Amino acid sequence: MPPELVFDRGIGDLAVIRTGAPVLDDGVVLGSLEFASDHLETPLILIMGHQRCGAVKAAIEVIESGGTAPGHIQSVVDALRPAYAVAVREPGDLLDNMVRAQTRLAVDRIRTGPLIHEFVAHGKLIVHGPTTRSTPGWRRSSREQLARSPRNAR
Repeated sequence: MPPELVFDRGIGDLAVIRTGAPVLDDGVVLGSLEFASDHLETPLILIMGHQRCGAVKAAIEVIESGGTAPGHIQSVVDALRPAYAVAVREPGDLLDNMVRAQTRLAVDRIRTGPLIHEFVAHGKLIVHGPTTRSTPGWRRSSREQLARSPRNAR
């Protein structure tokens, strides 16, 4: 579902960056998040994982088989290995655990980046990681986060 519909915003009101499984890189994705925070004064970054994520499912299959994924898809698999290491030790469904673990890891990584960390520390930015369908009321809580953001008061 398009985030603009979820959050009742118009086209261009949100800076939307989509990646397979919320995977971050050291360049374009993190740079885009920093640009949105610094230049667009984005008040809220949502890292939205979702249950039964196809990219995470494919990564589990590759990791457990000891194989490799074709082309640059292997980069996604490699980026998901830390989440797999966390999720495989947790009880319950491996796929859902890995989605939640990857979402948490992504949120932590974003929050600790030097530029974004400053915005968070000064109350100018919220970084939140709902996992759709596994966190009851994620749409409502995310809308509430957006509404409470200091930059949204403009």
